[in-house]
Amino acid sequence: MDLNYEIIFAIVSVLDLYSISKLLNVFLGNHMMSAKGRQASYLLFYLVTTFSHFIVKVPIVMTIISFGSLVFLTLSYQSSIWKRILSVVFIYTILGVVEIIVVLFSGYQSLSLFEQGEFSSIGGIVIIKILTYVLSLVLDKSKSIRSGKDVPVSYWFCLFFVPFSSIFILYQSLNFEMLTYNMLTVECILFLVINLSVFYLYDRLAEKVTENAEHQMRLKEQEGYLRQYELMKTSIESMKGLKHDL
Repeated sequence: MDLNYEIIFAIVSVLDLYSISKLLNVFLGNHMMSAKGRQASYLLFYLVTTFSHFIVKVPIVMTIISFGSLVFLTLSYQSSIWKRILSVVFIYTILGVVEIIVVLFSGYQSLSLFEQGEFSSIGGIVIIKILTYVLSLVLDKSKSIRSGKDVPVSYWFCLFFVPFSSIFILYQSLNFEMLTYNMLTVECILFLVINLSVFYLYDRLAEKVTENAEHQMRLKEQEGYLRQYELMKTSIESMKGLKHDL
């Protein structure tokens, strides 16, 4: 396996962190760990899974390591052990199906659980990460819709346009004879930044809008309570004046 592939793999595997966090949110709900603890756990997951891919290279062993690492991530979510295991099984199935489909479509036929893999398609690994990313976002927003939240059409448009445009541009670039490894690395980093920033910023903006709407609602409720208080105060003063006159 060549060094260029390994470096590109390490770069685009950052997408897996966001994808897995979305999938865990779909199956287990919100996390209960602090932001720093969550970041440390995902960093450890990234290092373990990435380096095992470089060092071990035997699919069955990498599967066990990845499965165990995913179970480790579920510890930051409040849930039963069986729900955590089932969630990991579902997530790993999603990741595995996407990877197998892309690998087979790329023309690689030597699939074996017990022999070292020789798959080293840069385009293939980038497509695997992007498709997994798209699928995780689709499942996450589908859950939001079921919970009563609105997802605008513009989001769905960007959800498919941005990642698939990245795949198309990458495919065209790989067919460019003058493409160098440094150019390809920069291109993959740009794809990573664009795909992550667009949807991350949308999620943060949506959270801010929701928080602002809730804040405005609380202010209106407080104003309503204040008006009721003033009315009650005026009524009591009027009753006191009436009793005094009597």
